[in-house]
Amino acid sequence: MSDRGQYLEPARTVLRILAKAAETVETEGVGRPMTELGAGVKLAQRITGRDVSLIYKWLYPRARGGRDGRIPDEDAEKILAYARKHHIPLTADHFFRSQLRAG
Repeated sequence: MSDRGQYLEPARTVLRILAKAAETVETEGVGRPMTELGAGVKLAQRITGRDVSLIYKWLYPRARGGRDGRIPDEDAEKILAYARKHHIPLTADHFFRSQLRAG
C-alpha cells in the first residue's frame, strides 16, 4: 500500500490540535490556509521559527525525506511551552503516542 497522501502520527495529531487552536488563539500573521493542517503548520512555524517545508517533513516517512511523524525534541519543547501558555490541550503524550504503541 502506498503511503502517498497519508500523514504519520504523532505529528499529524499535534498539527491538527494546533490548527484548531489557531482559530481561537491570538495568531497575528497566521492566515486562514486552505488545507486541514495548514493552520497548524503555520502556527508551528511561528512557534518554532522553522521553515514551513521542514514542518511538513515531520508528516512524511523517512523514505520520502520525512521524519516518520516525529517532531524534533527541541521543537516539541517549544510547542508544549506555547500550548501550556495558551491553554491548548497538548501533552507530551501527543508527541510520542505512536512510538509507545509500537514498543
